[in-house]
Amino acid sequence: MNLTLFQYLITSIQHIPTYFIYLKWRYWIIGSRFHRIIRRNIIYSKTESNTCQLDIYYPDTSLSSQTPIIIFLYGSILPPHSTYYILFANTLRELGYIVIIPNFQHERHIQLAIKWAYRHACEKHLDPEMIYLMGHGTGAQKAIHLVLNDVLKKAKCYINALPSNSSTDSDNSGKHDPSSSIVNNNNNSIISNTNEDHLYDFLPPIEGLLLFAGIYDRKEQSDNPLQLIKENRYLFETSRDLIDFFPRILFVHGEKDTIISVEESMTMYSILGDVLPPDQRDEVDVRMRLYKKLNHNQCITSLMSTSSYDRMNKLLSQDIKEFIDLPTPHHEDN
Repeated sequence: MNLTLFQYLITSIQHIPTYFIYLKWRYWIIGSRFHRIIRRNIIYSKTESNTCQLDIYYPDTSLSSQTPIIIFLYGSILPPHSTYYILFANTLRELGYIVIIPNFQHERHIQLAIKWAYRHACEKHLDPEMIYLMGHGTGAQKAIHLVLNDVLKKAKCYINALPSNSSTDSDNSGKHDPSSSIVNNNNNSIISNTNEDHLYDFLPPIEGLLLFAGIYDRKEQSDNPLQLIKENRYLFETSRDLIDFFPRILFVHGEKDTIISVEESMTMYSILGDVLPPDQRDEVDVRMRLYKKLNHNQCITSLMSTSSYDRMNKLLSQDIKEFIDLPTPHHEDN
């Protein structure tokens, strides 16, 4: 706790110039365009309207059916308010992406924000399968735990819904819906084809995860993705559907991180490679990017438009753009 508080205070002091840069950007550079490209305090759950609000950022370019949507989940070290991340979101927006930053308190709020993004994509005639979930620190931990848990449940539900003489390996043509016969697209849920006809509440498909400095193995914590993988190793080895549902993943970690060690992200990266069947590893796009000069916070603050971080801003932006726009195999690099 003392280390976290100290890190928070140091970060706040170090980034006082960022607030001045924001004011210059907001009133001199963007000016009257601000309310056209950014919409703030949108309610994504009417039952908790005071808490469940989000900001959405639109790119300058015209939206197309292939415009990706990035939902960003902040962590617990940097200020937990969407206003702090305006410059960061603007960097992603200028790369050509729609950026959504929700305020949230727990995983249920994140689920609601993702479903709101799915509905918004449909309303704007965008591809609802071009949704990416990005997190920093504890936000990254929550992102992978939530999506991984959802994928595992989908795989189990699909196995249970199949007739006894069916095989999960019958379709090897890439990602597919859990089953067109059991999906209710109106509420993004899956109805089991069993006698109980139980309604399962699932997430819309997540195309990719961008996990910045946030994977850690704490056995006492309920959102432990490594433990979740270990407990369900058999599904990785036997379920073709799990591979089809599995999102693409980009790990980003700074080697100077003293909050969450880089070894923990590398452990997660290695475990995924270990549990995936050898003949299917090439079908799952999992990438690791390590930065020698970045600490825990700079993975995010480097994407804010400050002159001292320009070089890292460009490198991180390139990694993000290559991951989202060019889904090609990527090797580990420093």
